[in-house]
Amino acid sequence: MDSIGTIIGEQCKSFATTRDEWRLQRSARRSLEATKKARTEVRMEKFRKKINSTSKRKE
Repeated sequence: MDSIGTIIGEQCKSFATTRDEWRLQRSARRSLEATKKARTEVRMEKFRKKINSTSKRKE
């Protein structure tokens, strides 16, 4: 590798750093999406319970 002037250690470190940053960003984005989905599900469940209890009172 000396013939082409590339130092493998520096290239590996650069690649690993870039890839790790990308992985962390992706993980954070997925975490936010999962959290939002869970909050939406909880909200919808509360809404369904409220609707069901209201309709039972009318009967």
